[in-house]
Amino acid sequence: MKNLKNINSKKGFSLAELLACVVVVGVAAGIIAGANASTFDDNILPGADSTYDIGISNTRWQDLFLAGELLVGTDNLFVSNAGNIGIGTVSPLAVLHLVSTSTNDLFRIDDDGSDDVSPFLIDQYGNVSIGGLLNTGTSTVDSGGQNGSIYYNTASSVFRGYTAGSWADLDTRCDVSGVCSQVCIGTDCKTSWPTGGGTSPWTQSGDDIYYDTGKVGIGTSTPISSLSIEGGGITIGNTLQQGSWHSSIPKDNVITTVDSTGSVGWFASITIGTDGLPIISYWDVTNFDLKIVHCTTTNCSASDTPVTLDSAGTVGRNTSITIGTDGLPIISYWDVTNHDLKIVHCTTTNCSASDTPVTLDSAGDVGEHTSIIIGTDGLPIISYYDGTNFDLKIVHCTTTNCSASDTPVTLDSAGDVGWYTSITIGTDGLPIISYYDYTNYDLKVIHCANPYCIPYWTRR
Repeated sequence: MKNLKNINSKKGFSLAELLACVVVVGVAAGIIAGANASTFDDNILPGADSTYDIGISNTRWQDLFLAGELLVGTDNLFVSNAGNIGIGTVSPLAVLHLVSTSTNDLFRIDDDGSDDVSPFLIDQYGNVSIGGLLNTGTSTVDSGGQNGSIYYNTASSVFRGYTAGSWADLDTRCDVSGVCSQVCIGTDCKTSWPTGGGTSPWTQSGDDIYYDTGKVGIGTSTPISSLSIEGGGITIGNTLQQGSWHSSIPKDNVITTVDSTGSVGWFASITIGTDGLPIISYWDVTNFDLKIVHCTTTNCSASDTPVTLDSAGTVGRNTSITIGTDGLPIISYWDVTNHDLKIVHCTTTNCSASDTPVTLDSAGDVGEHTSIIIGTDGLPIISYYDGTNFDLKIVHCTTTNCSASDTPVTLDSAGDVGWYTSITIGTDGLPIISYYDYTNYDLKVIHCANPYCIPYWTRR
């Protein structure tokens, strides 16, 4: 303790005296025990390959200041004068430089360690994994992977993906520089497009398809033109181009009888329903009834059983059919027995059911030569012939099924006019009607001034 007593009286101390003082203090604090000045010097400045601890488990140095570099182990941790940190290298080329000299991963960030999936990982090949769902980088062999991983295989020059517990080549055949060396259809890959010699770019099955010296054959292995088709040809529109000699053969028309029960089919009218299939109204002369038949194919090669819509007397002449805004057929026709204009509205697409027929005009002998259309107001309008007054008339419905209508109006009364009427809607949204002038033997047309073809003040 003599050295401690002399501290206040001495102005300078030798290193041995100062270290001896530190040893005494250290002994008192329980940090260093049984060490003289020489031993303490050796601990601070050890010889080659000597290892010593500084401090003990429950006591530590507060700060460590170094003017030079720091090396832990051979190259486990190195801090250069420039401030670069090297792990696995004593020559760091970046602020943080990691080098792996084993099969261990290069960089890894884990969560609580309760599972095998790391939030972020760089393996020894440089592959990057985020949550185990993405690996990018290059390698010559498959490493461990999670479903969704992907990397570029430098040995096979393809990208490989990990799914269902194994690695497989992806469908792309492009390298990392974006150069694609192969074209693949399914598993059939070609490195170049054939220039001839009978090599086929497609998988050949018999003579179904064949490629030969710039010519393609379908149904033949010896194409004689750029495209040769044998054994049935190809249909373009309604024309069949047959074989390699390009002969034009018209496609056969389809003629079908849809009703043969008696004398049927007079005054037929056809339209296309909302189901895309034809539906035809006509007169059954044998039974004097209004009938309808719905086709079940687009060419009417098959159809539903014909349905009678009105059989109250002699009805059904001069039929005209259209599709209402409700998507259902509606038919105008002449009631010969009562000399009336009648209409019937179907309640199903194929007219298997319908409303009760309605009489729209019964003022004299009216209703011949009917024609029906749907106006821009979404309601039916019908042109027809007034046989009593020899006039052209029109009637506008005020409901979709024509259960109510405006008062019929005469459009032309100059002589015997109004035969064989036909009505449509122009691009101006107004009705236009063509008809026969029997007095002058002329074709006439009348263009309506409003959607109803009647003066507004006469509507009821």
